[in-house]
Amino acid sequence: MNLRGLLKFAENEAQKSGAPSGPGRIKLWQWILKGDPDLVACITAATAWKECEIPVKIQSLYDTLNKHHHVGKTPIEWTAAGGLRVEEGANLSILDCRLLQCVCEANGILSKVVPASENYEAEVQED
Repeated sequence: MNLRGLLKFAENEAQKSGAPSGPGRIKLWQWILKGDPDLVACITAATAWKECEIPVKIQSLYDTLNKHHHVGKTPIEWTAAGGLRVEEGANLSILDCRLLQCVCEANGILSKVVPASENYEAEVQED
């Protein structure tokens, strides 16, 4: 699974649980959030976004992630590897990372947000 795959995984799980199938990722995430107040609380606390903004932010984030190819693992493989690394950088803001971490948590997937400053420090140490 990759970061885009994480969002798809959550959407597929919701559809297995009875989410209406139909057009629109935004409507699907409205349904998901309506049924998961803990996820809403996690995302709003981590990002300070209003609940009504979250589905639109997820659609935008998905579109951004969809433009980039990522090699991924299954949720079980990520957990065995110590969790999914959600790295802030050119494609993800820290708020996007926090949202993805909440989605991981809601789906039982270990994750770690890696701020850009840590990514930079790691690159400098490698040089």
